[in-house]
Amino acid sequence: MIIGIILGLLLLVLGAVNISQQFGLESGLPSQIANAAVQLPELFLWILFIVGGVFLFVDVSRRTRLFNGIISFVVGAAAIFLGILPLMVKFGIVNWGLIIPRWMLPWFSLVLGILLMYDNWRVD
Repeated sequence: MIIGIILGLLLLVLGAVNISQQFGLESGLPSQIANAAVQLPELFLWILFIVGGVFLFVDVSRRTRLFNGIISFVVGAAAIFLGILPLMVKFGIVNWGLIIPRWMLPWFSLVLGILLMYDNWRVD
């Protein structure tokens, strides 16, 4: 539970800082942290998506409400797909890939972080 909250907070901060940089706003964080978050290697973000998606799948197994479980399942599956596919292309396992615009990743990171925080905060 605490790992899911920490992971959700990390994804939430990374997404918010990158989105604020897209709009040219100040993030409110120290400049060293904000610059590191914006220039984060994609490999680290892909791994965070995989881990976040797995944690959402774990949350679905603990979930009793159908609607929130379906949302967590879909976002978790999309996160795992967005993390695994580029890694498989990079290591030559598959030879096709999807073109995912770079500007969409912070938005997806924000959604994944919010769902991880919400799901792990509510579970008793």
